[in-house]
Amino acid sequence: MSGYDMLAARLTIHLDAAVSWHHRPAYAELVHRAHCEGLIGASVFRGVIGFGAGDPKQSSLALNSH
Repeated sequence: MSGYDMLAARLTIHLDAAVSWHHRPAYAELVHRAHCEGLIGASVFRGVIGFGAGDPKQSSLALNSH
């Protein structure tokens, strides 16, 4: 790969922080493997709470924020 003459794509993976792989957090293993495979970047974001359009449960924080 020379310079930035390559295809780009984004992969999003949602994991529970408790998921592990060989006694290591799974998110750390995914970032490590991405680096080993030559990906340009990888990021991990921790979500504290949330809900989606199809999820009937909403947090009390979201309900009280209006």
